Amino acid sequence: MTAFLSQTLFPTLLNMSLTAGIVILCVIAARLALKRAPKVFSYALWAVVLFRLLCPVSLPSGISLLGALDAPARQASPVVSTVTYVQPQQQTEVFQPQTAKPERPASEPVAPVAPEQQAAPAVDWSAVAAWVWLAGVLGMAGYSIFALLRLRRRLVGSLRLRDNIYLADHISTPFVLGLVRPKIYLPSTLTEGEMGYIIRHEQYHIRHGDHVVKVLAFAALCLHWFNPLVWAAFILAGKDMEMRCDEAVVRQLGERVKADYSASLLALATGRLTIAGTPLAFGEGDPKGRIRNLLRWKRPRMWLSLVAGVACVAVIAACAANPAGQASQTPAGGGGQYQSMEDFAQQTMDSVKKVTYSKFSGETVADE
Repeated sequence: MTAFLSQTLFPTLLNMSLTAGIVILCVIAARLALKRAPKVFSYALWAVVLFRLLCPVSLPSGISLLGALDAPARQASPVVSTVTYVQPQQQTEVFQPQTAKPERPASEPVAPVAPEQQAAPAVDWSAVAAWVWLAGVLGMAGYSIFALLRLRRRLVGSLRLRDNIYLADHISTPFVLGLVRPKIYLPSTLTEGEMGYIIRHEQYHIRHGDHVVKVLAFAALCLHWFNPLVWAAFILAGKDMEMRCDEAVVRQLGERVKADYSASLLALATGRLTIAGTPLAFGEGDPKGRIRNLLRWKRPRMWLSLVAGVACVAVIAACAANPAGQASQTPAGGGGQYQSMEDFAQQTMDSVKKVTYSKFSGETVADE
């Protein structure tokens, strides 16, 4: 278990996290350039970050961003390649021929080695780091499960309004809860006017699969909890997700609802950042920033949407592809460093400077 964590799983995850960090910086720069464009384009950019955080391989391409940065890519298969910054440790046993050693006279006594003079076993820091990483993953997953169970206890006694919409007494903000069959929970104190656009907001989340995306994003955050850029990406993607839904509701109902919508958003703000995989709360994701975005929102022009769409596709294509890497020198069926027995013999003989041969007569012959 320790060998698999420290030599295979954790180095692979480090390479994925480093690659995703470069992509996150590129997406943040593109997001700033698209600040005036509809938020649907900014939110779409985070798809490539999620892909990089969860998938260790990618298709090679000549227009790869990583290729421009001269990333160390290698060919994982005839179809896909991977970027390798950290090489996994390989514990291989190399059998070297016996070399000549100075002979000790038989009359010379052998001095005993004191216990304090014996070499202490070296600490395997890669194994320590791997176990610390695993503890962090389990801790965050455990926290999410605990928060979800605590929330479900507060929903006991909720009343069904219609379809998958429920009213609850002990919640302060609307949210979507559930993965396979998501449900919308509304505070029982909401007015009829507020329910109209809030329900549209939550239904837009469900219709576009945001409840699934957020669980995947939280899973990526658990795996890469040690990377501060992943935390930044999780927070910014959540803001773009909520702003995209806000703009969709205003576009459907008209700009006349912006004032009431903004007032409800401010009143139902959660007041804290929700990092659990669920739920999708109406008031989360920087309510003040969302209100500012709503107040300056105007129906976008066609040319602006077209330019933003082309830029978004170009950034995603450049960040999703790997540069064409060299073929791996590791045999397909094992993890050794030699391609064949002839390769092993050649490298071994080149590294040996002096070899000792023993004859049956007891005579020792040294050959350079």
